[in-house]
Amino acid sequence: MGLIRGVFILSNPSKPELASVEVSALADTGAVHLCIPEHLAIQLNLTELERREVVLADGHRRSLPYVGPVEVRFKIAAASLVPWCLVMRCC
Repeated sequence: MGLIRGVFILSNPSKPELASVEVSALADTGAVHLCIPEHLAIQLNLTELERREVVLADGHRRSLPYVGPVEVRFKIAAASLVPWCLVMRCC
């Protein structure tokens, strides 16, 4: 697996009238979840599907909302990345 830096366009496919958001991000090619800041989840009006316990990099455990759906498009495409359908929102 590897890390890729790129420019991604995030949007909410269930609410196409909302503007998409362009972000610079670091992606792990082996990732199965997308972790985004809370302000992006709010801006995209994502719906909380459930809560999940996560372990943060400092070892602390937190229960965070699991939200979605989100569509990810690559402004700078990378062939080895697959778009995510759900995201985990982190603070």
